[in-house]
Amino acid sequence: MKFNPFKYLIDNYIDKHFRLDIGKIKISKADGYSHNVRVCEICCKLIQEDNTNFICQPRFKKGIRPDIVFNRGNIIYVIEVRNTETDKRSMAKMKKLAKELKNCVIYIDANTPIEEEIIKIK
Repeated sequence: MKFNPFKYLIDNYIDKHFRLDIGKIKISKADGYSHNVRVCEICCKLIQEDNTNFICQPRFKKGIRPDIVFNRGNIIYVIEVRNTETDKRSMAKMKKLAKELKNCVIYIDANTPIEEEIIKIK
């Protein structure tokens, strides 16, 4: 059986008691305008790519909610949109992330133009 990294992520890290919407954009009133716009831009780029699964604001078993998770090949990436919450809060959130995922975090600034290369990870 072929290894499916997205299924592995869901089975091992995602809290299944919360709704899991794969491939759907989720934004929140609690986040600022620039944060929500950046999340939408990133998700739109991921939607345009073939074979890209993503989840917006998944609830992990440890209680954290990263902005977006997606896979490229056998690697799961976590995207955190920054400069819309305090650095202290953002770093505290990422400290709770499983150690296997800590090296796969991509920080994207909410207030600067998005670089397409960041999303085009192969």
